[in-house]
Amino acid sequence: MGRLLAYGSRLEPARIMLADFAVEVVGMATQPFRLVGSDGGRTRRHVPGILLVDADGGVTVVDVKAPDRLADPEVQAVFAWTRAAVRRGAALLDALDQPAVGALIQEMPDR
Repeated sequence: MGRLLAYGSRLEPARIMLADFAVEVVGMATQPFRLVGSDGGRTRRHVPGILLVDADGGVTVVDVKAPDRLADPEVQAVFAWTRAAVRRGAALLDALDQPAVGALIQEMPDR
């Protein structure tokens, strides 16, 4: 039996259900981590909505926003900053040895 996943918006359950039926997704976590860092002259804090782990070990970070909010400059700024932070984190994960990456993936909740 799978575990229950908490979610932060009404749109996240729909994205979670899509991932649940995707055969390539083997792990999933909601509000998986908190990013804190510099973004120009300010400190930004953000918790992405969903983290997906693929069977090949690939990781996808998903943020979900209503379509009418996507043009908002602040939403675009948060998405751009999150994308850059996740890419920097992916580069760090690539530097880890495979057993460490495997252990990280095993900590992800079952579907």
